[in-house]
Amino acid sequence: MERIAQGPGCLIKIRSVYPSLAKVNKRIADRILENPREVITLPVTELAERAEASEASVVGFCKKLGYQGFHDLKFVLAEEVFSSSSDIHEEIDSHDDVPVTIKKVFNTSIQTLKDTMNILDPSALEAAARTILQAERILIVGTGISGMVAEDFWMKLFRINRNVSFHNNQTTMKMAAAVAKAGDVVVAISHSGSTKAVIETLKMAKARGAKTIGLTNYLNSPVSKLADILLLTSSRETGVREEEMTARIAQLAVVDSLFVVVANSSYETSAANLRHTRAAVSDDKI
Repeated sequence: MERIAQGPGCLIKIRSVYPSLAKVNKRIADRILENPREVITLPVTELAERAEASEASVVGFCKKLGYQGFHDLKFVLAEEVFSSSSDIHEEIDSHDDVPVTIKKVFNTSIQTLKDTMNILDPSALEAAARTILQAERILIVGTGISGMVAEDFWMKLFRINRNVSFHNNQTTMKMAAAVAKAGDVVVAISHSGSTKAVIETLKMAKARGAKTIGLTNYLNSPVSKLADILLLTSSRETGVREEEMTARIAQLAVVDSLFVVVANSSYETSAANLRHTRAAVSDDKI
């Protein structure tokens, strides 16, 4: 196996699979995420001791991430930690003043976008765009904050005259999935990848022959396993700022990228439709 020196960094990979890890692997992951700079200097025996794990467990964890072993993981981790685009994630504290809060919020958003750009597979996004372009009908689903992003994507595709619908509650999701067919595509947006209504919708739609596209933060989540095409984000919690807040920023960036690729496939038609829909509501503005 060759060393994976390109693509998403070690820390991003760990966060993307964290919820699905076994307890011993979560302890190893925790030690790496807590102080990646120190881990670079540790022998495998020391990390194993701190994680209350065996050396074999540490090596096995590294291999799960796609590395040859602990030395290989440390090599990639060192590149990530000491790169020019080093981690600028900062925990937000309740005692931060306004200027510091602004700085931390913006820096965390910037880091989220950088991490997502690193983990997002361009070939998967291209395949998603092609599937949407070929679909007879497009069904977009999501709940909560992910539902807001799903609605945003629906509006974008609606404005360029795609046959698209949006659903953010369990009842209408299931009803839409129940009449899905081959030639349709379901785009499911779920940060956790574990939202029950979204999972059930994907299962029903797949059973009826529809294609599925999943946008989620976690590689081994139920949504990722049900998606024919998987698009990943990378976001994390920052004190009082819930993880879903940075997730929304990452999701919107992916959705915007996907929309632009779709729209560019027939640029003149898309641009004309955007002008027509903008003109149709121009009287609503002062």
